[in-house]
Amino acid sequence: MLYLKEAILEAQGVTFAPWGFAAIKAVIVAKFMLVSRRLDRHIENDTQPLIVPTLYKSLAMLVLLIVLMVIEEVVVGLIHGNGGHQSLAELGGGTLHQRIGTFVIMLLVLMPLFAFRALGDRIGHRKLNAMFFRRSSGSDDI
Repeated sequence: MLYLKEAILEAQGVTFAPWGFAAIKAVIVAKFMLVSRRLDRHIENDTQPLIVPTLYKSLAMLVLLIVLMVIEEVVVGLIHGNGGHQSLAELGGGTLHQRIGTFVIMLLVLMPLFAFRALGDRIGHRKLNAMFFRRSSGSDDI
């Protein structure tokens, strides 16, 4: 998201490069995703079509990421001496359309991740990896 924001601002002649902060944020988000991965293994249901766990987990992670973004904006605002309400006004870019666009992009990034996880859970992660990274021998057995 930061790269997209940087590209848009650069096109308007504004310099913007908070990469150190982005790396820390990525580590924190990755930690939450690992914890959620451990938790969701206990509630798997193999009878549902793969779209159900894919959408459910993508939307649940999106909500978690939005909550983390809200907390981040409030903390950053307090550090800079701004009020929490003023900090939240800048969430996701500032305007309603920018917020919606940010959240849609986040959802579109999460959906393939959880789709491949659901597929790997169903057919086996080793088989899924083999299908992606090994040449096919011409037969259906992998």
